[in-house]
Amino acid sequence: MTMEFLEKMNLCEEASDARKLLREMREKDLPPVMYAYHSALAVCANATAWQDAKELLQEMEKDRLTPDHTAYHYTMDAGRGGSGAPVDFAEGLFKEMQMRGMMPTSDSYTKVILAYLQQGNEGAATTFFREAVRQGLLQIWTNGGVFLQLYDYPTEVAVFILRLAITDRANELVGRKAGKRTIHVLTRQPEMPRNLPGQGLLESTVMAVLAEFGIKGRVEPSDFGRIRIRGEELE
Repeated sequence: MTMEFLEKMNLCEEASDARKLLREMREKDLPPVMYAYHSALAVCANATAWQDAKELLQEMEKDRLTPDHTAYHYTMDAGRGGSGAPVDFAEGLFKEMQMRGMMPTSDSYTKVILAYLQQGNEGAATTFFREAVRQGLLQIWTNGGVFLQLYDYPTEVAVFILRLAITDRANELVGRKAGKRTIHVLTRQPEMPRNLPGQGLLESTVMAVLAEFGIKGRVEPSDFGRIRIRGEELE
């Protein structure tokens, strides 16, 4: 019976329909399990129904379930740009997680950063980004600062990180005559098959951003998804 409700939940497009199914589960003495709430919150996220998502977090506790990272992250997604949610909606949920003793993850920080970017608040996004880097939760540089890894992030966040990285690296190189190493921007996971739909989107977006900075960049023909930038171009 529970599986029947869950299958129906996965077909819902409106938050009201998902919440109705949760009520029907209770009426049939089937207390909603964590996965049922995750599914309902996913519907809220897709529908940008942030108020419903917030109420579902409260209902979880009535059903003796403690909201987990997945529940909070779906709720943050429900308040993304254009939803009409308060400007500090995602950050408020982030702080609520911390008050519950839940350690933020890289996804937690990324979702707050994305929320602020969608509102045009780059200052707040930068503050959260710097904090995440200090905490070691967003490790954008690998291989000793040679590889800038962007493929794990939504495009808006990846572009934001790229702009900050270029500016930061240029500032580090001011007045330096040696040590201007070539860096590589990674837009695709090394093990990912080639020619997947949309695979070149981030690569083309990165090249457009580099052009804005007057940086040519070079797509490595032998290593799909890697863009090389000479250190001299970052001056």
